[in-house]
Amino acid sequence: MSSACLPRHPAVAYLCLVRAMRVLKLVAILLGSLALGVILLVGLFYGFMWWQFHLPSDAKVKAYFTTHRAALESLVETVVRDPNIEFVNAHGAAYGSDAASPAYTACAKRLSELGAQSLMRHSRGLVVIYFWGAGCAICHDSYKGFAYVANPSVDMPVGSKVCSSLANSALPSGKYAPIEDGIYLVPITDHWYLIRFEIG
Repeated sequence: MSSACLPRHPAVAYLCLVRAMRVLKLVAILLGSLALGVILLVGLFYGFMWWQFHLPSDAKVKAYFTTHRAALESLVETVVRDPNIEFVNAHGAAYGSDAASPAYTACAKRLSELGAQSLMRHSRGLVVIYFWGAGCAICHDSYKGFAYVANPSVDMPVGSKVCSSLANSALPSGKYAPIEDGIYLVPITDHWYLIRFEIG
């Protein structure tokens, strides 16, 4: 049996050992860097998901409403007067006739200025504006915002529940998610409610 690294001489054996140690050190550095990169990516992913899905407290949402109430009421008045506005994405993503509608474009711009995500008019007396939250195809969707209800006796969202708080601890727990699927409302002033929508 012959080999270039047989210890025929102590100096040769030492050189082989040094080479092997360098290779092992390089492999260890590469594996360590790869593991650190994976940990960093996983941490960034979970941080991003928490930021996207984290909902502000009721107190912060109510404070936002107080500050922006006039703009919200003006927006709702515009939407209620225009029967063609049913759903508006604040980022301006629209399809079909909506894409060229000046009313849609103007409404999307106003939503964006307010920092909202979307607006839905379910009936002439119910307008929902979502500001916070996120959802995806493989995760639980969770959104929070404001609902304008013209007549609470007839315009409330179907299947909704009026609660004293929208905090996780105040809502029913879900089987596979922190909160049970549903629409939850907290009254804040005449015709206006905090709304939380959970589905998944």
